[in-house]
Amino acid sequence: MPPGLALMDFHSVVEVALDSRWQVWDATRLAPRPTLVRVATGRDAADIAFTTVTAGRAVLRSLEVRAVSAGDLPGDDHDGLIALG
Repeated sequence: MPPGLALMDFHSVVEVALDSRWQVWDATRLAPRPTLVRVATGRDAADIAFTTVTAGRAVLRSLEVRAVSAGDLPGDDHDGLIALG
């Protein structure tokens, strides 16, 4: 869950090439875009799956991801353009 989101759920944003720069768009407007970190790049979920099982069975025993902020998260009015660093 990205910092700033109150609900535990998957969250996806899109980056688009605009004026020769990649800009982040969040249709939900739920997460402050300056706090986002790109963890994968692809055309869809199949391109960025962290694992793919093509035969048999796989069991995920555990997975933990933490995001910590040293203070208040930056605000985001979602009107201006933001590029991931």
